[in-house]
Amino acid sequence: MEYVVYIVFGIIIIVLLIFMYQMSLYNKINDSKIRIEESSSRIDTDLKDKLDLFNQVITITKEEEDLKNSFKELNKIKGRITNSYSLDKTLNESYKELEKILENNSKISKNSEIKTLSKKISVIDKELKALKKYHNINAEAYNNMLKKTSYKLIVKNKRLKEKELTENYNINNLFNKIENTENFIINDQGYLYLIYAYGNTEDTNKIDTIIFHNI
Repeated sequence: MEYVVYIVFGIIIIVLLIFMYQMSLYNKINDSKIRIEESSSRIDTDLKDKLDLFNQVITITKEEEDLKNSFKELNKIKGRITNSYSLDKTLNESYKELEKILENNSKISKNSEIKTLSKKISVIDKELKALKKYHNINAEAYNNMLKKTSYKLIVKNKRLKEKELTENYNINNLFNKIENTENFIINDQGYLYLIYAYGNTEDTNKIDTIIFHNI
């Protein structure tokens, strides 16, 4: 009888340990999921704010006869529901167009409202870049957890699916192809700079630079 009590007690302890272990795994994956959702929400908010700023820019620039047809792509999405990726891409193209206008149109470039709006857009761009990288790091970590054997029970019960990366930017692919890079700089101090552009493959202002010291 005494042995039976020990066995039952041992089984209870094992079950509790397994439960606690699974709960720790669930908490870890849930924390990662929350960080991804928060970054996605902030990205959406920033994109909407950026769109609002560009609408103000359009209101000012359309008063100029030679700029009435500017920002065509941005005007096309007015009143339409579009996903974050498409909106981000259109806004980035619009920002390049704005930079050209500021460079070639002295009247617009001197406009105080345009200057203020341009600065605000630039600030949002910097925040978006940081948020995207934060989102991708957490999404990569989350997706890797889903692939591990220890998480299979949670993945099955909760029907969890992998999270998408912003701009199809894959951190693992970036580092796995170092030997294939064509863009690099070696300076006088022996530092090797590997440069990776991502986003639009033909024209992008988004890059990562990896630096190796003393090669």
